[in-house]
Amino acid sequence: MKSPSPAFAALRYPEFRSLIGAVFLLTLAQLAQEIALGYELYLRTHDPLTLGFIGLAEVIPFIMLALLGGHLADRREKRNLLLGSLAVMLLASVALLWAAHDAHLPLSVFLITCYGSVALIGFARGFYAPAASALKSFLVQREHFGNAATWSSAGWQGGAVLGPMLGGFLYAAFGLTGTLWVALGLVLLAALLIARIKPRGVPPMPEGEVNLWQSMREGIDF
Repeated sequence: MKSPSPAFAALRYPEFRSLIGAVFLLTLAQLAQEIALGYELYLRTHDPLTLGFIGLAEVIPFIMLALLGGHLADRREKRNLLLGSLAVMLLASVALLWAAHDAHLPLSVFLITCYGSVALIGFARGFYAPAASALKSFLVQREHFGNAATWSSAGWQGGAVLGPMLGGFLYAAFGLTGTLWVALGLVLLAALLIARIKPRGVPPMPEGEVNLWQSMREGIDF
């Protein structure tokens, strides 16, 4: 019997497939949502700056919390950290749906809700991304780490390429509300995939454990 190709070695692990599937679906959902939301904001305000503010609203909390997220990913159960982050993203998506459904919502309230929800997603990503990256090493054998990294990158790249296209098609066919419903469903599917991964115990910390600030400084050096 022919042995499986080494190129697919990491995909032989069901839990790793669940993680990569979640990465793909979440990236697809976030970018489709951002494309539709950015276009809607431009139509309502006719101000190109609204597009830049969407990116800033997400990236600022993400960058601010990424080091703290890395610290927690080393010291907390990673699967539960992922599920908690996805729960926050779902909450933000529900807030966006509420704003999109209410046709009589003042523009100022709509803008605050949109930017606040996107910032909340960036906040959750600051914890999700380090935990997902750290969890990979627990799902495959050491000799397949390189292959796992390749597939992880491919999952993200696939979502990054298809997400904007999906957002454009969905917006053209169903408008903002329909696009947000699809994005919400994709995030929920990602959470279900993560829930299939068994919790891993937290490795014991070595003696002389560094505190939070030392850990964050090490992250910056890295």
